[in-house]
Amino acid sequence: MKHIAKNTDLGTFTLYHHGAHLTQWQTKGEEQLFMSTAAEFAPGKPIRGGVPVIFPQFAALGDGARHGFARNLEWQLVNEAEHAVTLKLESSETSKAHWPHDFTLLFTATLEPHALHMQLDVMNTGSDTFDFSAALHTYFAVDQAKGCEIEGLKGCSHWDNGTPFTERNTDSGQRLTITGPIDRLYFDTPGRVSLIEKNRTRIIQQEGFTDVVVWNPWEEGAAGIHDLENEEYRNMLCIEAVKAGTPVQLAPGAQWSGVQRITVAD
Repeated sequence: MKHIAKNTDLGTFTLYHHGAHLTQWQTKGEEQLFMSTAAEFAPGKPIRGGVPVIFPQFAALGDGARHGFARNLEWQLVNEAEHAVTLKLESSETSKAHWPHDFTLLFTATLEPHALHMQLDVMNTGSDTFDFSAALHTYFAVDQAKGCEIEGLKGCSHWDNGTPFTERNTDSGQRLTITGPIDRLYFDTPGRVSLIEKNRTRIIQQEGFTDVVVWNPWEEGAAGIHDLENEEYRNMLCIEAVKAGTPVQLAPGAQWSGVQRITVAD
């Protein structure tokens, strides 16, 4: 599949035209993203790991395809610079078979000192207002998922997948510790969380995206995912920048932007 590989003084990344999918990002001599060894690189199929771009629906929260169609289509190169790449997806007959609206998406990945800046821009190029949800479904590489801590979600209302969507709970602890399967959507988050491991801390900031998902399928869930090896859940943890609790309503000619910036702390 067609892709662009960056190898610079600020690190490396690999970005596929298929889905505008970032599959690799290395800084400080370490790989920061998880990729399944069973990932499929095939037309019309999502890639397991890295950073899938989710649009115009998040998960099964809507009437369309789970996680939308943007991750399964070919994007076009708009701009390539020393430390950044921008890809574009425009509405087409293929997209309109899933969703009837006219749009343009831009995804930009930019290397910064010990950091990765990702931005998703959504433009309404049609004559009707539309609603959408979106996410950057980031898979982090971790030494051991069990024991990872996430700081910054205290006091945020959340929904656990598998329960009624109207059912809400709130974390009271300073840190969320991963001890087993989790599939949780946090609403109206403060825009900054930290993923803390024994020997590494990553600071995850977001703008435009108002929600955060924390996901790991654990042993039982991984066994049911065909493109994830059974033991690989141990070395991944998804912390996703999401706009889903309140979908975006975008008028004709309007634009929305969402950013996720990941910094590997000193």
